[in-house]
Amino acid sequence: MIYDISLPLESGGIVFPGDPEFKRHWEHRLEKGDRTNLSRLDFGAHTGTHIDAPLHMLPDGSDVTAYANDALVGPARVISISDDKAVTVSELRSKAIGGIKRLLIKTRNSTLWSQKAFSKDFVYLEPAAAQFLGELGVSLMGFDYLSIEKYGSAGFPAHLSLMYRKIVILEGIDLSQVPEGDYILFCGALRLPGGEGSPARAMLADGASLKEWKLFNSK
Repeated sequence: MIYDISLPLESGGIVFPGDPEFKRHWEHRLEKGDRTNLSRLDFGAHTGTHIDAPLHMLPDGSDVTAYANDALVGPARVISISDDKAVTVSELRSKAIGGIKRLLIKTRNSTLWSQKAFSKDFVYLEPAAAQFLGELGVSLMGFDYLSIEKYGSAGFPAHLSLMYRKIVILEGIDLSQVPEGDYILFCGALRLPGGEGSPARAMLADGASLKEWKLFNSK
């Protein structure tokens, strides 16, 4: 099974308050006699499924092109968090995630994607939990809403804790159909020199897919 955990980029999609909404403008249309259909897209770098780079919040931070490719592709684990307010250190400890490099966190947020409006009451990542992930050596942390930060919080302590450690922050993933377990993550950001963030396409392949591809069969 291949799970597409990316959000669709479309008019009317959920955006973080204050961010630009997705817009598509048709430059050429076949129905108007043009030779092709060709559209221009207008949206923020943090629209839908996206990656935050340190430059997003740090004046001298690195951009999205500085992340190593192997941070975005490889074995990943999806864990479910039961706390309906925040991701806490105590619950992360209970998941035995030591040694996991790419961690995707599933919360009740994944049910919020079916709503049309942004919800301010989303599960967030406690700053102490972000620090804990950094201490574990996580290289990528995926989260199932448009921000890991508590809405309305002063500053960005969870973001900064991860950014200072060069941990990839993948926000806006939809894990509503994905069970807990181990997968292979395929994630790509646009190659945007100087980009403080980038839209991303993220997919998860389960063990059955790997067997079907026969990647590990010896000759």
